[in-house]
Amino acid sequence: MVELFSRNPNVAYAQPNYVYRAQVTPNDSLFGYQYSLFNKGQQIGWVPGSPVGYPNADIKAPQGWEETTGSADVVIGIVDTGIDLAHPDLKNKISGTGRDFVNDDLVAADDHGHGTMVAGIAGAETDNGEGIAGVGWSCRLLPVKVLDALGAGTEDRIIQGLSWAVENGAKVISLSFGAPTAGQALKDAIKKAVETSGVVVVAPSGNDNTAVYAPASIDPHVLAVAATDHNDARWVNSNFGAEVDVAAPGFQIFTTYPIALSSGALPYRFQDGTSLAAAHVAGLAGLILSLKPGLTPAEVMGVLRYSADDVNASLYRGKDEY
Repeated sequence: MVELFSRNPNVAYAQPNYVYRAQVTPNDSLFGYQYSLFNKGQQIGWVPGSPVGYPNADIKAPQGWEETTGSADVVIGIVDTGIDLAHPDLKNKISGTGRDFVNDDLVAADDHGHGTMVAGIAGAETDNGEGIAGVGWSCRLLPVKVLDALGAGTEDRIIQGLSWAVENGAKVISLSFGAPTAGQALKDAIKKAVETSGVVVVAPSGNDNTAVYAPASIDPHVLAVAATDHNDARWVNSNFGAEVDVAAPGFQIFTTYPIALSSGALPYRFQDGTSLAAAHVAGLAGLILSLKPGLTPAEVMGVLRYSADDVNASLYRGKDEY
């Protein structure tokens, strides 16, 4: 129609009636350090002379938040080392005190740090004037401790934690750990969570520049996430293989850290790893289910796969193992 109107000599010019939207930018004081959410080419890290990011090498979180900031009805299960339940950027987002399968109690506190870092990316309290922004802005977090103070956990404990998270309402579950292989028991537990309970399961590909680790390698039930850096390039240690579904930022990611382990410093830190990449995807899965609660896990995974930028198209066009 624009073309037709433009041919009319009585029309000065024709154009679409463009829609302008308010930009959703949270007021969290440390949001500027989260290049993974909004990369405008800022410096990455605290230290002077740190590298700067490539503009738009991010997950475009503000654009996503224009569509939805999530729903408190969508719970993201953090099956990990627990969560710092007193952290100022997390305490108001946690659904109960969780479950600790390491110490067999009902307080899933974090004595390692990994779970708190994952939780911050997936769902830190957003637009609260302090700290960072979580991808799953209004989604809630369910802490489940299956890994000990050394960051290790047995398969039976992980299965218990996964099952408990499903029973307690998690619609998205982050399994940010890995091993070269998985037992049949874990495969069966994940299959049941996905096919019977309709849960989206997200896991990192691994950090050893080798084949994809389990549980991320458990196809087709787990969304396997590799890692990119501040330039949209593959993070050098990111595991790779046919099982990789998407990649997300995993280099120098600024996130929450337990108060007790912060030695008096701000309870935040920069960290590398595919676990943090997977946390971005878990938060985004929460937003998708907030907007479209009737989607199946396969449909959510499809949205994530097919809406991703092909950032390495110059080398590997389309879907590839990175």
